[in-house]
Amino acid sequence: MSARISGKPLLFVGVLLMSLYACINEIACEETNESPPHIIFFLTDDLGWNAPSFHNPAVQTPTIQALYESGVELTSHYTYKYCSPTRGSFLSGRFPFKLAATRANMNPATVKDGLHLSYTTIADKLKQANYSTHQFGKWHQGFFNTSYIPQSRGFDSSFGFLTGGQDHWSEKTITYNAGIDIWNTDRNEYGVNGTWSGELYGKAAVDVIEKNAHLRSEQGTAPPLFLYVALHNTHGPTQAPLRHINRYNFTGPAGAMKNVFYGMISAVDETVKNVTDALKEHNMWNNSLIVWTSDNGSPTEGTMGTSCETTDGQAGCPYCLCGSNYPLRGAKATNLEGGVRVPTIVSGPWLDDSLRGKKLDGLMHVCDWYATFSEIAGVDAADPGGIAPLDSISMVGYLTGNETQSPRDFIVHDHNMFGKTTHGAIRSGDWKLIVNAGISLGGWFGEFYPNSTATSPPDTSLHCPRKSPCLFNITADMTEHFNVASQYPGVVTKMLAMFDDVEKEYHPPVPSPPNDAEGYMAYVNSHKGFLGPWEG
Repeated sequence: MSARISGKPLLFVGVLLMSLYACINEIACEETNESPPHIIFFLTDDLGWNAPSFHNPAVQTPTIQALYESGVELTSHYTYKYCSPTRGSFLSGRFPFKLAATRANMNPATVKDGLHLSYTTIADKLKQANYSTHQFGKWHQGFFNTSYIPQSRGFDSSFGFLTGGQDHWSEKTITYNAGIDIWNTDRNEYGVNGTWSGELYGKAAVDVIEKNAHLRSEQGTAPPLFLYVALHNTHGPTQAPLRHINRYNFTGPAGAMKNVFYGMISAVDETVKNVTDALKEHNMWNNSLIVWTSDNGSPTEGTMGTSCETTDGQAGCPYCLCGSNYPLRGAKATNLEGGVRVPTIVSGPWLDDSLRGKKLDGLMHVCDWYATFSEIAGVDAADPGGIAPLDSISMVGYLTGNETQSPRDFIVHDHNMFGKTTHGAIRSGDWKLIVNAGISLGGWFGEFYPNSTATSPPDTSLHCPRKSPCLFNITADMTEHFNVASQYPGVVTKMLAMFDDVEKEYHPPVPSPPNDAEGYMAYVNSHKGFLGPWEG
């Protein structure tokens, strides 16, 4: 690899050669990979293992497929089992169990909570390296006070929504009974609700790319971009534009719902295409690093309900909580592989050619992007001021082919101490230990759920109480068909001790933060029905 990995930006090159690389008609100069790369991080919402076309050819994701074929797949990339803690882990470089979001996924929207203010975010880190930092789509890291919004957490701009979910067409939040949720950096964005949210957030990302290119054309140089593109698809409600739904023609009892859900996946692909095309159009692609992943597995806890409805170029179904993690076991909200193991690719010209088209099976956690991006940018990942120590490990050596093994061999999937008993799961090498008296979605749900033979969740409980925890060899059995705890009592004993050691580390306070529905509604009522930071 070249100096782009750990060297400092060669800013003097743009100054010395400005006359040679002068730009005309607002077309940006061609960038080289000697500069810190543009980092584009796509975080898809509730997209399970069986969603992208490289795992399921029935899904049409041609742009993501091309990135996969020219990139590297991380086949053991892990997140938290649901939304907000994964996002906080990515932003802070901490395992999710250290984050308050594991209490209740930052719900309802009226709760006065957020990512701990002592944490330096990855956006803060990249700004230290002169990156221009921007967030799009889903935030879900707290917003009751402006100290918690993206602008206060290292992002130069943001365009998206602050809560954990919204209607894809009206942009009304689904995490409380009132409030339109569209936020533009430091204010409500009036007048654009009613547009498909995926188009809004994708266009905002393209606009930032174009402005960066224009700056380069005028000045001969511009800061590298960090774009955190946190798409709301494929999170419910199950809705999509007809142009995407009409790509599919599934029939039968679940056919209409499957067409809409797959249309949502194709909508993700369209956004990825628009962003990557903009980088290419403005000669920024040759110095770009692309990461595409998901925040957790697909949910499989809904029912088929009534038929889907189509009106005026848009369509929607009941809140189906559908998808597929096939062939993995479990779903969103479980610590089984179907809940925490997500499809992930790294692509773009930054990637070394020796890795293209390959799979890397070594362990990686979403928190590891913090140290990885910091090293790529040439800044120290250390964050000694955080209330809990950093867990992130840089994967630069592994992702450049300079190291053949992942430096990570241990993951805390979950270590929840909010209830009367501690429950969770850890991974050490090949082994995974689950300590949980009852996992309600502990089965295998097929290539798409719900379906004609399983219209509502069957009783698929998995019981792994402390006195008889579950042990799986994930390397040999990634679908978790075989609980081998009775065959390896020594491994169970060792891993229980490791699980107990986690108790010594920082955990968020057990008492729930205050719920201020009155303050929330006062803001909504005084801001044309839009929600926002009600404490100023």
